[in-house]
Amino acid sequence: MPAVRELLDALAGRAVPDLGPEVLMDQLTVLVYDASEAGAPADLGARLAALRRALG
Repeated sequence: MPAVRELLDALAGRAVPDLGPEVLMDQLTVLVYDASEAGAPADLGARLAALRRALG
């Protein structure tokens, strides 16, 4: 899960509190939504695809 934590921190622009593995994907969902609403970085889709491949 370090790759997920790294992406969370990058999307938030700061360290995101570690609330445990139970809520990790919920945190990712919220931060991806927030980033999309705020004008997501151009590489967000590619970063999410790479993360999915790494987890799969």
